[in-house]
Amino acid sequence: MGDCVWIVVADSAYPVLDGVGIETIMTGTGHFEVLEKTLRAIAECKHNRARVFLNSELKLLSETGSAGVTAYRQKVNQLLGDLSICEVDHEEIISKLSKRGRMVRVLIFKSTISIPYTSVHLALNCPDWDPDSEARLRYPKQASRISDLSSLTGRGTGAPRFSGPFSARRNS
Repeated sequence: MGDCVWIVVADSAYPVLDGVGIETIMTGTGHFEVLEKTLRAIAECKHNRARVFLNSELKLLSETGSAGVTAYRQKVNQLLGDLSICEVDHEEIISKLSKRGRMVRVLIFKSTISIPYTSVHLALNCPDWDPDSEARLRYPKQASRISDLSSLTGRGTGAPRFSGPFSARRNS
């Protein structure tokens, strides 16, 4: 998670994070409307691409304890399309965003959805500059000998494989 700008489309219970670079906006709007507008705005920016981080706990929820979660999964799957998705434990991502907020910009749009663990975390990065490009820049001598250049940066080639409720759409 080494990107420079993060946008979070958060559920209504998402914690308020504190940090110089963190801004929280209470939208008073439905989750999917906020997510659709955010994804559309990102798509219109030629210099940004989003990697998606979802809470790993989402796959554990059932209709019994979280009414509407099945429909949520289907709709978010549709909206995210071919974007690269990674699961991250809720506490881990909150911790990382709190720390990153001191160094990067984090914009949180709180929606009105009340299903837990439905926040969508979008890490924006440049589509022409991936971990392999970074490795070639930083380690030019090793680049010619190593087939997986991204192993030098420790970041991998994109998001790890996703094995949750959206597993029909796996991206590397």
